[in-house]
Parts: sequence; structure tokens; C-alpha cells
Amino acid sequence: MTRGRSFILGSLTLIWCMNMLATPAAAAEFESYTNPNSVNCLAADGDYVWAGTAGGLVRISRRNLSYRVFRTTDGLPCNFIKSLWRADEGTLWIGTIGAGLVRFDGRYFWWAARPKVLGSNWV
Repeated sequence: MTRGRSFILGSLTLIWCMNMLATPAAAAEFESYTNPNSVNCLAADGDYVWAGTAGGLVRISRRNLSYRVFRTTDGLPCNFIKSLWRADEGTLWIGTIGAGLVRFDGRYFWWAARPKVLGSNWV
């Protein structure tokens, strides 16, 4: 065997041995709030981080990481949230797939079924 091949073989053997002796990293555990593959958008304000997903609107507390999921059963016209924007006065504007633009004031969801100012109900 040539000197170069011996060096490569020795290096690969060393890397393999080190890999076998390495301590595996602890696996991170995450709780799934909705479908973990479909977070479409995020918005933040002072106390909360909002996540728009295919399964609804998720409000996550920055203090203790507690969360609440808002869905059609809570007043949203559609569970598929595509975009979010937090206005300075505190209103959360929510873009949906198929139900247009929604305004959330912290208590109620408001929307127009077919808003004339939007070119499409996909916002």
C-alpha cells in the first residue's frame, strides 16, 4: 500500500473510532401546537409571539411559553393562516387562504366574507 493510501485509511479509521466513542447529544423535545410542518408566518408584540399555521392561529406567551390555539370554533373564518401583521395600536391583522383579511382586537375576530378592497380572498 502506498504511503498516501495508508494515511487516508488511517485517518478514516481514526474518525470512525472517535465517532463511536463520542457521547450522543441529548435529543431536544418539542411540543407540537399544530402541524409542525406548516408554520407560515410569525408576529411578535410585547407579551406574545403569534404563529400562523395551517391549523389555526397560535398565541405563545413569552413569559412561560404557555399557548392558546384559535380556530374556526373560536371565531376565525378559516384555520389556514398565511400572513400576520401587528399594528401599532395592538390590532392583529390575519391573512387567510380563502377567507380574506381578518382583524383580531384581542377579544373578537372581525372579517368581511368578500372584501371589495382585496383582489383575492387569499391574503
